[in-house]
Amino acid sequence: QANDNDDPYQGIIFNFYKALLSTALKFRLSTLALMILLLAASVVGFKSVKQSFFPASNTPMFYVDYWHYQGADIRSTSDNLTDIESFLQSDDLVLEVTSTIGQGAPRFMLTYSPEKQYDAYGQL
Repeated sequence: QANDNDDPYQGIIFNFYKALLSTALKFRLSTLALMILLLAASVVGFKSVKQSFFPASNTPMFYVDYWHYQGADIRSTSDNLTDIESFLQSDDLVLEVTSTIGQGAPRFMLTYSPEKQYDAYGQL
């Protein structure tokens, strides 16, 4: 049974936080200067981070999102995408066409977000 006189604010973590906060408030200007210095250092340091979130790419590739009318049968969507795919492949400059029906392609890079499942959706 818990004692009503137990103070929940006497733990090690709370006492450390209380001391840290009291010190920061006691030396307000020093704390503010330190925070500004840390912000400036992080801005300068961020410039040395290599570009990997949006990697450079010169691949001539693009996506076409196709939406049939809402409630359309997935076979109708598939037939339409097959016609579009045939049309695109008839162009000599087009090397490859891939289509997905019902949802987006699997996620293969960080910047691509696939579409959820819809019978009326396709992607080339």
